[in-house]
Amino acid sequence: MHPDILKRIVDEGHELANHTWNHPVLSKLQVEDVHAQMEKTNQAIFDATKKTPQVMRPPYGNTNGKLNDYLIKKEKLEVILWNIDTRDWTRPAPKAIAEKAIKQAKPGAVILCHDIHPGTIEAMPSLIDGLMAKGYQLVTVSQAMSFPDEPPLKRLRG
Repeated sequence: MHPDILKRIVDEGHELANHTWNHPVLSKLQVEDVHAQMEKTNQAIFDATKKTPQVMRPPYGNTNGKLNDYLIKKEKLEVILWNIDTRDWTRPAPKAIAEKAIKQAKPGAVILCHDIHPGTIEAMPSLIDGLMAKGYQLVTVSQAMSFPDEPPLKRLRG
């Protein structure tokens, strides 16, 4: 973890989600191990930011109804997925990342990007500018979930 980066994220008005401690396939874990993943990650985020995540994204999007129920009811974490996958983990050119997301954007869309890939970071200014030029407003996942259900967002709720 990088506490200074976590604090900056929150200070700048962005939302932090739990994505597990070490990226396991949660649906293959025992409930005690899922709890340990959520607890350790939430605690690290809280220690750095004094805020506890309200949402989580399961690694690989691998989840199921039983797991979602547990995460929502017991861990108090709303499960979020995405409906636009930039596939940035395949290391496409930054321009390709931005163009793909802009082309597929629809109201309520959640775009999957990974900040660990340099090309993704480089793509962000043109991606953000392109979405805003099309009239989109960028909001946190929790903000989007408070809006009336758009068809794509409705499918994303665990």
